This record gives sequence, C-alpha cells and structure tokens, in this order.
Amino acid sequence: MDGRLKAANEPNMGALIAVLDNTIMQFGPLMDSDKEHVLQLVYPHFCGNTAAQYTSDNYCTQTCGEPSTNTKLISVPTPYFECFTLKQNVGRLNEVDNIDLYMTARIGAERNLIELITQYGIAALEGALGTNLYAGKGTVTGDTTTINAAYWNSGMIPELIRTVIMNKFKDWYVIDSGLLWNQMALAKQNAGNANGAGDAAAFNSIASKYYVDFQNMAAVHGSEQVMYLIDKSAIGMAFKTRLPGIDKSRPVQFASDDWRWSEPSMFHPGIVYDVHYTIACDSLTDDKVETYKFIARPVVAVNPTGCDTANTGILKLVCG
Repeated sequence: MDGRLKAANEPNMGALIAVLDNTIMQFGPLMDSDKEHVLQLVYPHFCGNTAAQYTSDNYCTQTCGEPSTNTKLISVPTPYFECFTLKQNVGRLNEVDNIDLYMTARIGAERNLIELITQYGIAALEGALGTNLYAGKGTVTGDTTTINAAYWNSGMIPELIRTVIMNKFKDWYVIDSGLLWNQMALAKQNAGNANGAGDAAAFNSIASKYYVDFQNMAAVHGSEQVMYLIDKSAIGMAFKTRLPGIDKSRPVQFASDDWRWSEPSMFHPGIVYDVHYTIACDSLTDDKVETYKFIARPVVAVNPTGCDTANTGILKLVCG
C-alpha cells in the first residue's frame, strides 16, 4: 500500500496499548473453554479494625478482628467479530492477486475490531472510577475531578504526581484525550531554549507514563476532554481464545468445510483471535468462496478495592 492507504488502515489504539502494556495481572487460560467464566480471584481483607490503647491490664478480654478471604469471578464479555469473503474468480479477473485481497481485508478487519475493542476498554475504565482524595487545583464531584483549562500545562505535572501520592497509587500511567498533548509537543520543540527547558523537563518526567488516544476517547466521550490516571495494579486486560496453541498450520476441522485456529494480531502483541474459516461454492461461477471470521474475546479485569471501596486506582480528570 502507499503511505496514505497504509495510514488509513492502521488502527487507532492508543488507549488499548496503554492498558495492555501496563497489565501486570497474571491471566490463566479459560477455566473451561465451553463456559464464559475466565478466572477466579481470591484475595484477603482486614477491614473495619482500629488500633487502640488498652483500657485494663486484662489482655484476655480484648476483642480482635480476623482477616477475611473473598472471591471474585471475572467473565468474558460478549465476543467481538469481523469477517470477510473472498471469491476465487475476483483474483482471476483483475490485476490483484487473491493474496493481496486477503491481506487488504485482513488488515481492514483487524483495524475495525481493534478500534471497537479500544472503545470497550475505555468504557470499562469509565465503569470502574474511584473517588479522588486530592482535589488540588480542581473540584471533585462524585467520581470526576474538574480542572480549569488554564491549569492544563507543565504545572499539571506536580499536581498529577501529588494526586497519585494522595490516592496511594503504587505505579501509575495516564491515558489522555489530548489535554496535555499540545503543551508537551511545544515543550519538546522549545527544549533548547532557556525559557523552555523547564517545561520540557517537567513533561519528560512523565513521558514513559503518558499515552494519548485522540480518536477513541472522542468516540466515547464526544467533545468532553478527559484524562484517566490509572494504577497499574488496578486494571488489566487480556485476550482469551477457545483454541489456544492451535495455529493456522494445524487447524481443528469442525466439518468438511469448516476449520478453526487462533492467530495473533498483526498490530500489537497480546491481542489474539479465534479464526473460523469456511469454504463454499458459488453456484453461478462454480468457483471457491472462502469466508474468514475473526473473533476477539477481550477481558478487562478490575482488581478488588480492598477496605476503601472508593479507591479503585482509576481516576477521571476533565477540563472545565
């Protein structure tokens, strides 16, 4: 493809890359490939207890709390799919070979899937928001912190760092709809200027934690400008398949005209699909008709919140 068509076929997936690259949860295989549940989390709690001074010397009369063991089942959502059909005679009747047609459709199908899944991931973040314990320059209303547009510059960096400290984030990253992107780009260009070096240094301090997704954030939030602050341990993402380890070279045959296997993404590691391949006959041309269906089963897992149910490890900041 030429550069323009290649760019058009590359998926917008900044938010998806952010969550995949920062997932530190360990996902096992499907517990049962014919069931929808994925895994069961088992986690201990020690909540509702406080330290105190003894009120008497009789230590045996003191009441002590116990830790509890809790479980949480994480399920696979309804799968996403995209499919395309290739007719043998199409490649014979024009200058484009069938392999070129396959690759064009394969890339386009994956682009459509990835962008839809990225928006699903953003919606999952939106559904797991916590309460910000540090308003700073903003105003906290429910699960949203609104910060005036005038503050969205290099001065936001210490605010972000203090916010994650106050909310007890261990290791964090940002998904941005573009609130800081322009300022970061200008700081990079002005890094060599005496009056621009400070801004560049501020933004460089979070460069490895910063992800931007203009298109999918806009698809979910419209014109609202949004940033998520996320603790790495708060949320994870994985792709499950019903045919793990079965690749295209040795597919499972389900019927005389139906083969299935699993296949990794062409765009990013960690994304994998189940592929269903069927063959039929075109009764008009007596030619082979191939159909490829790519099925994605993304799983977003949100860790338990512990004793403080308001502290999910996911915060939403908006420009207001």
